[in-house]
Amino acid sequence: MKRRVFLSAAVAFALMAANTFGATIPVNFNFYVDDYATVSIDGSVVGSYDNPLAAGNIIFTSDLSPGWHSFAIDYANQEGTNFLALSQQYPGDPGYTVIPLDDFQSSNHSGQFISGLQADYYSSPGGSYLFTVYGEGPIDNGALSFTSEIYEGQPGLWAGAFGPSALFAETLSGQILIGSVPEPSGLPLVVVGASLLAMSKVSLAGKGSR
Repeated sequence: MKRRVFLSAAVAFALMAANTFGATIPVNFNFYVDDYATVSIDGSVVGSYDNPLAAGNIIFTSDLSPGWHSFAIDYANQEGTNFLALSQQYPGDPGYTVIPLDDFQSSNHSGQFISGLQADYYSSPGGSYLFTVYGEGPIDNGALSFTSEIYEGQPGLWAGAFGPSALFAETLSGQILIGSVPEPSGLPLVVVGASLLAMSKVSLAGKGSR
């Protein structure tokens, strides 16, 4: 699985400590929505947006423990152009970045865990079921203009079916990864090793001066 690259040893050490001691990590989320969405983490609604006349953002901070958390989004384009983009910001990050595919997981049609979210599509909110996409992500979809659409950050129809002004609804479900599980040779362990080495040098220096 892809591992997050942290900006500094201090940030890596903080996340390692959260993994080790069960502390939470304050994660900033930014959802750009055109034009309706609700977001749920661990079964609780943490943000919503509903304005058929204009796009907007759902911005919030959640204190979450490292590891996987249940995650769901109800999205709909009710009028005009569409868009849904998910980004996040960890402590020490200079800005928001799109949440990568490997930071989501869900079950496929065989019940096996795969990267990405399960995306169930409907004709409208509460409308008829259309189809399911397994492993959708990164969630960076929508109209760049009235004639241009991107899906998962790449040019093309949304889910291969919807254009910039298509009216539809989508339910995304699965899990989101907060932080990461360090590799045995990962940066957090290097930081700990360096800290212990520095402490031992200080201790030895103290003994030598007596």
